[in-house]
Amino acid sequence: NPPIIYRDMKPAKLILTKQGRIYVVDFGIARHFNPTKKGTMIGTQGYAPPEQYRGAVEPRSDLYALGATIHHMLTARDPQNEAPFTFPPLRQLNPKVSPEIEKVVMKSLEMEPEGRFKDSQEMMEAMMRITLKSNRQSLKLCPRCHSRVSITQPFCPHCNQYLTSYRSNRINETVPIGDI
Repeated sequence: NPPIIYRDMKPAKLILTKQGRIYVVDFGIARHFNPTKKGTMIGTQGYAPPEQYRGAVEPRSDLYALGATIHHMLTARDPQNEAPFTFPPLRQLNPKVSPEIEKVVMKSLEMEPEGRFKDSQEMMEAMMRITLKSNRQSLKLCPRCHSRVSITQPFCPHCNQYLTSYRSNRINETVPIGDI
């Protein structure tokens, strides 16, 4: 606390490992969030939200850039080559995208920060609900906090602990999806 504003999320700032993990790199222009201080316009055209052009970044500004990044990755449409702040519905460009994912991404791309998710936790929870709903498999219980977690998740989103690091019989305990 205070939150860090990354200010330059885009596909080039992500690294995918052989193990399937994604890392964000290059925190060179990231700053602690200070709601009373106006900053300079910095970021990448096409990914930066409207308020960032006015030097008025806030935590939801990064959600816009993340939405632009996901949009680009799911459609191959580079926002740097398009008119600023224009994102056609995902399914228009890639019909394989689920309506639920489209809804999450388009909400993160709202022009006004108030129309976006309140924070990254809320966006992550929306994505996890989609994951749980779409895989229709079992859940496992986190041995640390006993939260229900998708069997596809390597970590618990509630206590942020890696599930595979625990030696417990409860790690394999499953819960029917209807019990959520």
